[in-house]
Amino acid sequence: MKTMKKKGFTLVELLVVIAIIAILATVSVVGYTAFINKANQSNATTEAKQVEQAINAELMAGNDFVIGTVQSADAVAIDVTKTTYFVKASDNKVYTSVITCTAVDNAETADVNEEAWSEAVVTVCPANTSLTAAFAANADFAGLKGTFAVDANGVITYTYTDGSTATIKFN
Repeated sequence: MKTMKKKGFTLVELLVVIAIIAILATVSVVGYTAFINKANQSNATTEAKQVEQAINAELMAGNDFVIGTVQSADAVAIDVTKTTYFVKASDNKVYTSVITCTAVDNAETADVNEEAWSEAVVTVCPANTSLTAAFAANADFAGLKGTFAVDANGVITYTYTDGSTATIKFN
């Protein structure tokens, strides 16, 4: 009787190899995801530290730090409002300074006609106010990818594009 030579792999051997490859793939994907999350958190922290250092440098010099100014106009450009967000050196809180120009034919005229503007109303910035547009208006921070908001305690939180957050602390 002739014995047959075995060629190839059995089904069980193939399934074992596939299972090992699946386990290795799962481990590597989990490790890669953790690496990406850590890198994004690092990006958020780095960008927040840039902002924090700029603000603290001004505050330590005794100067208020102007975050930026946002101008808005209503649909028919009758009322124009400029809101400036800043950190006050005296108490390290975020404030808003709002001035309004009413009955203006267009928003560009308001810049020329300074006497049409109201007196500035300065208040502590309300909680959960988005500061993203103000930071974007500041040329020093225009390249940042995340969003900024101030909380009820006056702390600015920077949220990176992936959801990682970092807190900006004042000295």
